[in-house]
Amino acid sequence: MRKLDSTRELARFLALHVALGVAVGVAVASLAVFLNLLGLKDLLIESRDPYLPLAVLFVNSAAMFAAAETIRALVSVTIE
Repeated sequence: MRKLDSTRELARFLALHVALGVAVGVAVASLAVFLNLLGLKDLLIESRDPYLPLAVLFVNSAAMFAAAETIRALVSVTIE
């Protein structure tokens, strides 16, 4: 458990964890496309406009992992 005394410390702590979650989410989405999981890369290659589905995949993955990491970080904080 970590104790954060000031609002500035808490904001920096949460921003770090949001950034970490976004990085992990982008990495997971990149691996899913690169490894062609469930034929994802094939579907994107055959699509007329692959940029929108790719953007949706990356943004959703980044947001989901950022939220999960932020919640995990908040659970580990003690505020008195």
